[in-house]
Amino acid sequence: MILGMTLSRRGDLAGARAAYRYAADSRHPQAASMAAWRLADLDAPQVGQPYQVVLARGADDQLAAVDRASHSEVHAAIGALAAAPKPSGTGGHDLIMGPFHSDAGGHRITWMVNDADRTVLVMGIARQGT
Repeated sequence: MILGMTLSRRGDLAGARAAYRYAADSRHPQAASMAAWRLADLDAPQVGQPYQVVLARGADDQLAAVDRASHSEVHAAIGALAAAPKPSGTGGHDLIMGPFHSDAGGHRITWMVNDADRTVLVMGIARQGT
């Protein structure tokens, strides 16, 4: 996992894909789930998004715990945050906005927007009703 993230940051997408595939095939359920998510993200059509999604510490583990049935829906919802990071009703003058909540796949995603560095910070992913 860490090797794939490092290679991705350095722009070696082929190496990152190979590292994520290796982790996705591992017997470690959390690493395999997270690697599969990152691999799907690499293979998704790249669109010039105005904001980058960043997972807060612990959000990786929460995302890895999402059940497979709702994994793609939660992944799509997280990706959509970067396309439209400012929910209606935000002032537009604050540099940090939120927290906001989005629901997908039976999970609640909690996130904030940092307009200064143009990031969407996903702070938590929790199963609804828990």
